[in-house]
Amino acid sequence: MFNEDHRPREFSEIHGQKKPLKDIIAWLNTWPSSNKALLIHGPSGCGKTISAYVLKEQMNLDFIELNTSDVRDAETIERVVGNAARSKALFFSRKLILIDEVDNIKGRSDQGGMKALGKVIDETQNPIVLIANDPYKLPSSIRNRVDTIRFNTLRSASIKNRLKEISEKEGITVADEQLEEIAERSGGDMRAAINDFESLGNTVLKADVGMLSSRDSESSIFEGLTSIFKQRSTKCREIFFDVDKPPDEIIFWIDENMPRTYHPDDIACAYNYLSRADVFLGRVRRRQYYRFWAYAMDLMTGGVSVCHKKDLTFSKYEPPSYFRYLGKTKALRGVTNSLLAKIGGKTHSSIYDARAYIPLLGLACKDVSGGINVLKYFDLEYEEMEVICPKVVKDIFKAVEEAEKRPNDESETEAKQKRRPAPKPARGEQTSLFQF
Repeated sequence: MFNEDHRPREFSEIHGQKKPLKDIIAWLNTWPSSNKALLIHGPSGCGKTISAYVLKEQMNLDFIELNTSDVRDAETIERVVGNAARSKALFFSRKLILIDEVDNIKGRSDQGGMKALGKVIDETQNPIVLIANDPYKLPSSIRNRVDTIRFNTLRSASIKNRLKEISEKEGITVADEQLEEIAERSGGDMRAAINDFESLGNTVLKADVGMLSSRDSESSIFEGLTSIFKQRSTKCREIFFDVDKPPDEIIFWIDENMPRTYHPDDIACAYNYLSRADVFLGRVRRRQYYRFWAYAMDLMTGGVSVCHKKDLTFSKYEPPSYFRYLGKTKALRGVTNSLLAKIGGKTHSSIYDARAYIPLLGLACKDVSGGINVLKYFDLEYEEMEVICPKVVKDIFKAVEEAEKRPNDESETEAKQKRRPAPKPARGEQTSLFQF
């Protein structure tokens, strides 16, 4: 296997990532004054994992690795990674802990893995390197604990140079034109290009290269945003064919980052196109006619792109704040939906129409007695009552608890009275009709 036989052993053998590699070395040399963990992210086949292997060899570090072939639940991460993170290596050397494809820690088999990983990062005595394709699949609790370094998609020239080095070592006869075509078909994936090159044999002909299919490379949302904000052309629409996000999510990314990048004079024009795109997205939801997605994409990409006339401001792209808001309010929205379902069941209305009753119920709960009636009629929980009347909910539940205690006290009094012996009649006193 060429990928294994010709695996880079030095940083100079990793092509196209000169600056990220310098940043990795600088991070390790300043550890632990920087964050205790490093997140390396970028598209497949750009050299993320191999750079960690080379770092281990160049710096003579002990190495602990956890990848997708391992179960990565809370117990495993604590047992394998946690123990390695908190222990010192022999003879005062350092360990390097690598967790590959950390953005794929999910599902039942990896339950609790992210929470355990955050705890390990806080307590580690050794540097930790995380590898991911998409950093925004990680929870913010992890992203806030790490430094990030992005590996870019490899250019065809970098891939071609690496293929040429391998061909010379293997003694394979191949023309530069064939190497260029293999590199272009790889879609920026070095690993895929080497596999394709190996499959062609010892003599690579033009006809053989023509039999290779082009790799479907997935473009990141960041590459799409860059094409919109930098190109000033409607052709930026094309890159979004390979972005794995629906239009109704892409529009939030553009809305979040466009004001950070565009000059104030150009923002009005851009929002005009963005609002028109939103109209078409609304029509898709109402009419279930998905052909309108094409019109929306043209407006939100090409339309926004041609609006900038002045120099752009450099800005780091951020995920939509709307998604962060949804994450923070997830629990509240669940309580609200439960409340609306109960109101709708009693009023024979839909959840959408039941929302109109909340202000009216709030008025009914102005006094404690009214709140108790609402609580009992709709059979509500404490969190649901907080949505209706947050200011008096404590008083309402306190009154309910006191009312529940009162009947118990009265029943105990009645029981004591029943247990008392009946008074004896006085001597000579008639106690019944039949007593003479």
